[in-house]
Amino acid sequence: MEQLADSAIELVNTSDVLLDGGNIRRAWITMRRAVITARLLGLHRPGHYRFKTINQQNDLDPAVMWACVVSTEQFLCLLLGLPTSTSGASFRIPRATSACVESGNLPVLIPDVVRKIIERNQTHAPQEALDMTQKIDQELLGVVNQWPPAFWRPLQLAGLEVDSADAF
Repeated sequence: MEQLADSAIELVNTSDVLLDGGNIRRAWITMRRAVITARLLGLHRPGHYRFKTINQQNDLDPAVMWACVVSTEQFLCLLLGLPTSTSGASFRIPRATSACVESGNLPVLIPDVVRKIIERNQTHAPQEALDMTQKIDQELLGVVNQWPPAFWRPLQLAGLEVDSADAF
């Protein structure tokens, strides 16, 4: 069963030639398949998953997997100027918290903005597109202002020992 699952994953969703080969349209098609597969597995419905865990040692979180599939599909749509198949998709990703600020991890609220940009790009009315752009801009400025100025400074890499944990 594990070999079958590995084969399906490799042949359908993780073929590096689709991404590394520079064929972004094929990568987009692969991610569309991944969205469909994730939905068939119930990843879009928290707590209603339709799969069995094969290996208990893996701590794969279905909510995280769904978020990764959606965000990757939306990112490729943004790059290609295509509509997303996940415009109504909802998922929870931790928002800005003091712990995130202290650890330097940028909160992942980008999917909301990416979705709005994709919707804006599909709009044919110039005034509506301008209004949407201004709203997106205000939202991004609000996010930027939540973070302390130190967060935006470049990393200080001078003085790090090569191949050390700190350098990594």
